[in-house]
Amino acid sequence: MPASQNILEIQDLRTFFYTSRGVVKAVNNVSFAVKPGEILGIAGESGSGKTVVALSILRLIPFPGKIVSGEIFYKGEELLRKPPSEMVKIRGAEIGMIFQDPMSSLNPVFTIGKQIVSAIQAHQKVSKEKALEEAIRMVKAVNIPDPERRVNAFQHEFSGGMKQRVMIALALSCHPRVLIADNPTTALDSTIQLQFLNLILDLRKTYGMTILYITHDFGIAAKLCDRVAVLYAGEIIEIGSVFDVLKSPKHPYTRGLIDSYPTPGMRQKRIHPIEGKQPDLAFLPLGCRFAPRCKLVMPDCLAADIEFFETGTEEKGHGVRCLLYKGRKIESRKSL
Repeated sequence: MPASQNILEIQDLRTFFYTSRGVVKAVNNVSFAVKPGEILGIAGESGSGKTVVALSILRLIPFPGKIVSGEIFYKGEELLRKPPSEMVKIRGAEIGMIFQDPMSSLNPVFTIGKQIVSAIQAHQKVSKEKALEEAIRMVKAVNIPDPERRVNAFQHEFSGGMKQRVMIALALSCHPRVLIADNPTTALDSTIQLQFLNLILDLRKTYGMTILYITHDFGIAAKLCDRVAVLYAGEIIEIGSVFDVLKSPKHPYTRGLIDSYPTPGMRQKRIHPIEGKQPDLAFLPLGCRFAPRCKLVMPDCLAADIEFFETGTEEKGHGVRCLLYKGRKIESRKSL
């Protein structure tokens, strides 16, 4: 295990998709680390590369995608060097994932109990009876009523919120050390969303899990996360404590996202959307990816790729990819 004691480290990750239009650089030079028991939010617009980062960690990139370079360390072991048979053992048992759409993630022809039992037996040498007992226990743990009966139900017999709870039970059935949650509250109303977030916090407290929470909602990040990394066009453009990033955002894109987000009781505040759209990832501009939409753009922003810089805040580890902070370059991103 590295001296930093991070449970998960990503170093210079690049994941590209080779299409007929060209090479789509979905994740480009992404680096971050997560400590045990921490909740790291990964935020950004749709298409910024959030889900591709998660799938890269599990090595589940679909064709025609490919992890081109980089390193992914889990408990000090490099995942990209492991044979496929070893990754099968890690998925679910060590690193679990809640996918964004439970409708397409749950099998409609099997009961939820059978699906959870199959996951348990794939990673643990237990009898079917013991696996079913554990499945019932996990369904109960995510606050689904009458778990003994509901394990025999099919996905169409559950509401959207209950399906998400089933996905959590499935992801937790093998007690992973790291849980990746990919926009799990997108289709839920605000009341069920709040219950879901409270459930995630309770599960972290109970099982001591490390969580990567992918979201486009800064309100969720503020409630749930310890730190947040903001992605734009396949790059992390700002990272730091959730308080530092949301209360004192440094990158113009982060500020724009926060200004375009409605807050409760805002009668006088006007929402200011970010003009323009994300660049085509197959034809990325030279220099800062956000420059075509930035009101503070300078000539040097268009000249070359932008490094990470310290922000000068009291909160250590708050970094930003912006020339406004040139001169405070971060020497090592392992601490981020």
